[in-house]
Amino acid sequence: MKWRSFLRIKIITAVFILGLCTAGSVTAGDPVSAGTDIGSQVRKSWASEEGFKKITQALYTGNTTLKTLDGSQQGTARINCPGTLSLFEILVQPGPTGDLNFISVTYDVDFDGNFEKQYQIPGPVSGICANGFVKCDAGTWNNCHWYKWKFENEELSAEEVSPSDLGGCYCINTGCTQAGFLTFKDQVLRSLGGGVAGAMAAADPRLSVAEAKIDGIAIRYYAQNVGNCSLTQGTFSTYGFDKPEDLYQNAALLSTQAENEVLSQSADSDSFYTLLTGSPAFTNGERLTCQKVRNVYVSNCKLTEDIADSCSALENRSDCYLEEEKVYDVNGLSVTTYRNFNPTGVSPVDSCVTFNPADFANCVANCQGDITTDGGCSLCYPGQIQSVSYQGNGLWRVSLARTQTNSCGDVFNYQVCGEFEVSWDIPDDPTVTIKLDGTVVESVTIGHTDGTDPSKGSYQGDTGSEQKELYVSLNNEGACNGWANGSLIVYLKLNIPSAVCHDWWKIERTYVCTGTPTHDPDVSRADTIAETLTEGGGTWTYTDPITGTGSVDLNIETGETCIKACKLMLTEDRAQAGATTTTADYRTDPTSVTYIYRTCIDGTCPVNPGETIVKDCQCLNEFNEVYGAMESLRQATVDMICSDGTKK
Repeated sequence: MKWRSFLRIKIITAVFILGLCTAGSVTAGDPVSAGTDIGSQVRKSWASEEGFKKITQALYTGNTTLKTLDGSQQGTARINCPGTLSLFEILVQPGPTGDLNFISVTYDVDFDGNFEKQYQIPGPVSGICANGFVKCDAGTWNNCHWYKWKFENEELSAEEVSPSDLGGCYCINTGCTQAGFLTFKDQVLRSLGGGVAGAMAAADPRLSVAEAKIDGIAIRYYAQNVGNCSLTQGTFSTYGFDKPEDLYQNAALLSTQAENEVLSQSADSDSFYTLLTGSPAFTNGERLTCQKVRNVYVSNCKLTEDIADSCSALENRSDCYLEEEKVYDVNGLSVTTYRNFNPTGVSPVDSCVTFNPADFANCVANCQGDITTDGGCSLCYPGQIQSVSYQGNGLWRVSLARTQTNSCGDVFNYQVCGEFEVSWDIPDDPTVTIKLDGTVVESVTIGHTDGTDPSKGSYQGDTGSEQKELYVSLNNEGACNGWANGSLIVYLKLNIPSAVCHDWWKIERTYVCTGTPTHDPDVSRADTIAETLTEGGGTWTYTDPITGTGSVDLNIETGETCIKACKLMLTEDRAQAGATTTTADYRTDPTSVTYIYRTCIDGTCPVNPGETIVKDCQCLNEFNEVYGAMESLRQATVDMICSDGTKK
């Protein structure tokens, strides 16, 4: 794994801008040649790993003058960082089966170059991954457990995870390969070191790994604390927060640092901020403001949400640019999400308008709004509701009036859905009959005796989500010396949420518009020119409805018909491992061949160590090979034995 130290992006940007602008000015009269020259210079200078190292290392060493791509201008800039110190060391001990008998990691936690802590892993370790390792039965890929490196609170450890949490795993014991540990010792050590370094770097953004050195069966990593880097001012203008890593733990400082940066660059006529905000594209325009306002309320017992938007017209104008945007929550507190034509990276959080369902008793009593029963049926009882009481969770307890009477008592006849409750109070000789869809579900009868025979009781039922007809008859079968009173309770829901939440309730925007766009352009003139355009001998003639017949000579040169590329081959010994199998289980030779395609630079094919040129720079056409591979895959899916009876 290769590591790159932290770089000041603004300095690199300055080098790019200065280099490109200077190279472009050389051939400003011919834009085609200018573009070709700049592209060629960039590819020559920085398209290779060595070229990129050369320009970036100059920022650290200060021994090389930075130059524009064409060499016409030069300047100096340098980043000073503390020297590299030992970060950690890994020592392994291979066993006779190819597994590692143990892994020992000693490491530094305070950047003083001394190892204060140690973490040991007993064997057998049978596989290595980019971010962890695998422990199996010795010499096999059986009974495997998967571990991922973890660095937290200055403690290194390994936690057991699923195979899908690890990447780039390969087997190292004799159950998968007979190559022997010493054959790929360096690869194992670098894989282990890369995993540990990655875990440390993820926990501490100040860490920048500089190099690694292998000594026998041990590897030592060196690093810098980039939190202590400082910038030596050169001939290039530089800006920015000196310690951006501090913002990692305190994002609230971002807004303040942004304002400080604006103030700093505003005083410099050559700064990027001044060049941007002072450009004609922004200063010659008109600033227009607009807003979006969200309103949520209950009207006619229904939740209503509307948005008043005066920004849509500006959003659809191609000549308008969003300069600033403020987003407000329901309490009027705002965050700035756009400033100086760029997003700030700050996102609003949800805030809520709340409603008290108990405030809507009249809606339920009058059957207004979106009302259902607790069973989910769209059912209400207009004109029959005597009282309502809120039960919580959007549920209302509703008392219904009797629908008729018999000789000496109440009668209820309703459609119900969900839970209901019938109660009665009969002073003498009671008769109670309760039916659901004509079927008796409750019956109470006490015959006449010499004394008074009162009855009080209740019945609770539940039809679930089914709507059924409920019939209740209460009567006094005696001399009607007291009315047979009853009540019927059902449960209704008014579908108004207790809270409505959004990430914005008001948005204020400022646009800069450079001119009034033409939304319906007259293109008839252009259409006429295009329709009458003809070519002959390098001269193009046309008819313009305003100026008449015209012509233009275009000396069009035939360029390259393709971008020349080359094909290379890289042979690698890959003993990859999965959760239940390894390469050796299904291949006699774990060697893998990878084909690589690269764009040629000035007619030369870039070749890295270990790579062999298969096809040198030319107009490559690999269609036949691709088609053959795809056709093989298609044929492999065809039924070869005609199992369905149809001849293939």
